[in-house]
Amino acid sequence: MPIKETWQKIKPSKKIIKMFLAVLLIVAVIIVVKTGVYKKINFKTKTANLPQGNLTLSELGENDSDKDGIADWEEILWGTDPEKYDTDDDGVSDGEEIRSEKVKRGALANTNPNTTDIFARDLLVTISSLYDTNIINIDILAQEVVNNITKNKEPFYTTQNITITNNVESYFNNFLYILSLDITGWEEFVDFIKYSNGDTNIELMNIEEKGTEIIEISKEVINTPVISEMKEHHLELANSIYFLGESLTKMSKIESDPIQSIEGYYSYLKYYDILNQTILIYNNEIEELIN
Repeated sequence: MPIKETWQKIKPSKKIIKMFLAVLLIVAVIIVVKTGVYKKINFKTKTANLPQGNLTLSELGENDSDKDGIADWEEILWGTDPEKYDTDDDGVSDGEEIRSEKVKRGALANTNPNTTDIFARDLLVTISSLYDTNIINIDILAQEVVNNITKNKEPFYTTQNITITNNVESYFNNFLYILSLDITGWEEFVDFIKYSNGDTNIELMNIEEKGTEIIEISKEVINTPVISEMKEHHLELANSIYFLGESLTKMSKIESDPIQSIEGYYSYLKYYDILNQTILIYNNEIEELIN
C-alpha cells in the first residue's frame, strides 16, 4: 500500500477541484443558452415562494409546484411562475408553451441525461436556493456539490453472497492471495491526477480497464469461502474493492461526463481509506485468532 510520503508527492492540487467546479458552472450556462433564455434571471424574486423546507436537492430538482409538467427550476429559466399553471392567463398552460418553444428552438429535453446533465440541473437549483437565503458564495456552492456526489452508497455485496467455511488455514491462504493482487489500482489513480493536471500522455482507457479488472477481483473475493469470525470484515473487504474498481471506471469518464468523474475521484479516496482500515482490522483479528 502506498505510504504517506508518496501521497504528499502526487496529491491533487486545488486546480483539479476548481476545474471540476468550473465545468459545473459552464454546463449550467450551456443549459440556459440551449433553452433559449437570454434574459437576466432574478433568482431572488423568482425563488421566493419555492417550497424548500426539508426537500433534498434531488427532490427540488424534480419539484413541479403547479403541475404543468415543467420542473420549478426550469420555469425559473423560462421566466414563468413555478406556482401558476398559466402565468400569462392566455388559456395555454406554461408547460405547453415551454414545450412548444423547445420544439421551435430545437431544445427538446435530453431524455437520457448523464451525470453531468443531472448535476448541472441540480446546480441551478442550488444557486436559486442560495440566492434566496442571501448566502451564495463559491465555497458554499462547492461544498454543496461535493456533499451531493459523496453520498453513502448501498453495499454492492450483502451477507447473502457470503459462503461460510470451517477451514481456517485455507481461508487465511486465500486472504494472503487477495492481498498479493492489485486491489487498489493506485498507479491508475495517480495517472488520473496527472491527466487532470495536463499530462496528455495518460491513456484514460487504461484507467477504465483497471477499474473493470478490480471489479472482477471483488467478485473473486466475495466468492471465497470465509470463516464465520471474519464474515463482516470479509464483506467490507469485498465491497471496498468493488467500489474502488467502480470509482476508477467513473474517473476515466473525465472527458465525456466530468461530474461522474469527480464522483469517482471522491469515492476512490473514501473506499481506499476504508480498505486500509479493513486490512488493519484483519491483521488484528488474525493475531487474536492465532494467539
